[in-house]
Amino acid sequence: MCGPTGKLVGTFVIERDGAGMKSSSPINLLASNDEWTAPIMAEVGPDGNVWVLDWYNFIVQHNPTPQGFETGKGAAYETKLRDKKYGRIYRIVPDRPRDADFQPVNKKLTKVESCYADQLTHPTMQVRLHAQRLLVEHGDTEVVPELISLIEDQAVDGIGLNVGAIHALNTLHGLGVLQDDSSPAFDAVTKALTHPSAGVRLNAVRVLPEIPATLAALQEANVIADTDNQVLLATLLKMSDSSGGKAGRNLS
Repeated sequence: MCGPTGKLVGTFVIERDGAGMKSSSPINLLASNDEWTAPIMAEVGPDGNVWVLDWYNFIVQHNPTPQGFETGKGAAYETKLRDKKYGRIYRIVPDRPRDADFQPVNKKLTKVESCYADQLTHPTMQVRLHAQRLLVEHGDTEVVPELISLIEDQAVDGIGLNVGAIHALNTLHGLGVLQDDSSPAFDAVTKALTHPSAGVRLNAVRVLPEIPATLAALQEANVIADTDNQVLLATLLKMSDSSGGKAGRNLS
């Protein structure tokens, strides 16, 4: 989060809080004593580093109009200190960068080549999301076996995730191949209900279609007893949507 008037880019730590999340900001990622600094946007780029857009303007806010000034266009008070031509872009990298901290961006990939399923395990989320989007837009269901293989991977990283499996689940959903409860894709998703990663289980629940077979799969996997509150909440919502108004009976 950016605070242009404070010349700050905040760092937020997200933690579980029941079935929701909470965040705190223990430190700033960027802080400046340059009176012109005004960061307005910060995003993780395709290389895995943080890119900051600095408006770089002495006056960055519009209102209220100070005493002795006149209000101009857009309710912004008139001053010669508003620069309208220049800005700055920063890339923030680790103090001791490794080769892995600079992910190459292949600008020569065609749209089809960008659809390779192995992009769903890329260390940078932006790349994974683009790959997921392109796979769905391309609509080629020949990639389904590769997606199933990613879902079957039981590995869990240092923060309890398997990002390849999570993106593969959502790609199957986007391709519209989960409505057939006799398909290998549907079977793979139901098996993911017992994956060691809570994030995978959560997304498996979310992408299952609202059909009777989903309700049966949730009951068989006993997801209603999941120890993760977010998975439990998603399960209750899915059961209520898939049970035809008989959710209470299905919980007994």
